[in-house]
Amino acid sequence: MKKFYLYILFCLVLIPSPSFAMKNDVLVSSETKYYKTIYESDSDVSVLSNVVDKTIEISEQEYNDVYDDVKVMESNSNQTSYKKITISIYKSGNDFKYEVNLEWKKIPKVRSNDIIAIGFDNKNIKANGNYSFIQNFCTSDGCKSNNSYSLRTFSTGSSATFSLPTSSLTYLNQIFSFTVVKKITEKIISQTISGDYSHATSKINTNNALKHSVDVDSGIKLYNSISSYYDSIPVTKTTWTGSW
Repeated sequence: MKKFYLYILFCLVLIPSPSFAMKNDVLVSSETKYYKTIYESDSDVSVLSNVVDKTIEISEQEYNDVYDDVKVMESNSNQTSYKKITISIYKSGNDFKYEVNLEWKKIPKVRSNDIIAIGFDNKNIKANGNYSFIQNFCTSDGCKSNNSYSLRTFSTGSSATFSLPTSSLTYLNQIFSFTVVKKITEKIISQTISGDYSHATSKINTNNALKHSVDVDSGIKLYNSISSYYDSIPVTKTTWTGSW
């Protein structure tokens, strides 16, 4: 048991820093939520039935109290995942940066094409590019990062669609960010953004996974043709107030 905990500690030291914040970026607003999703397996354990998925918000204490099992969720009739999502606004020079960070408490069994996204109110601002995505993961051989993803942009938000690693994992985390600029000359006194994540509960290819849109209130809006392939969590919002 002592060796087990030393191994976990070693892996945590190797995990890359879970943020795209640069030296001159200043965190000005952030919100973290914790969610628990219960799935029910079909006869094929590689597919989870979306009909009976149930997601509820839980406290940070309940999230932290969950046994941090490094194994994949067990292949029984009921599987439970725990996700921590943080949505942040940074002051980045004369502009702002939006970032969403999703961390898994347990490694999901189904590995396909997931979606992470940020929605925003486009009345006074627009995305300015500088899109960044990274997926951090650890195996028994150490920790690695992957920045392969497919980008979708909308006037009301942007998303990254990506494939989960198929190897045996002990840690998994995804981060997506981009910068925004003003599109008006008047002073802006507030910004509200939302973070969202959709996990594929059955196999879906990239072309189909891209069939979605993003906005600040709904988060990821899946087309009807793919909605049954994903679970969902409520959008997490944060608001900055000030003068820009």
